[in-house]
Amino acid sequence: MSGALAPRDGRVLLDGTVLQRLPHRELALQIAVVPQEVDLPFPFTVRQLVELGRTPHRETGWLASLSSHDDQVVETACSPPAS
Repeated sequence: MSGALAPRDGRVLLDGTVLQRLPHRELALQIAVVPQEVDLPFPFTVRQLVELGRTPHRETGWLASLSSHDDQVVETACSPPAS
């Protein structure tokens, strides 16, 4: 679904749209990939990795600071579940 591999036959649909026709930003708003093994050039915290997932949601550009809404979403994602 991430588009990393092209289908050998047929087509992949996301909400009725051929996956390969979606703009990259739209695809990123719908699908996120977290690899099982990753070799990063420098250490990231879990919070920093979650913040990267907010990149396609930033309307002022991908280098913009997180909005207060983004901070809230990240905080919720990084908080332990209530027992």
